[in-house]
Amino acid sequence: MLIIVVYSNIIFIFALNRLIMNILNKNNTIRFGCFKCLDTNSVYTVISTVTTHGPNEKQYLDKCIKSQDTLKRGDGLKRIFTRTQLKERFTNIEQVLIKQ
Repeated sequence: MLIIVVYSNIIFIFALNRLIMNILNKNNTIRFGCFKCLDTNSVYTVISTVTTHGPNEKQYLDKCIKSQDTLKRGDGLKRIFTRTQLKERFTNIEQVLIKQ
């Protein structure tokens, strides 16, 4: 069952009593440092972010959408994603709290 609720220009999608969230916020920043993909049931941790903005380009034109993020899956596999790839791939996630 899928329920869509629009509240002050924010769209909430509920599927089986769960809120479906994208890894990126509205301003293309990462929502959680550690999260679980509910589609694959895997836990991912963001371990680094690097900008692809060149040193000769004007600094005020730097956007976070140009960043590349390194994610580490629970089994140790590391992979680099652009923010656009993250937005397309991780659309059904939930936050995982890291025990310290």
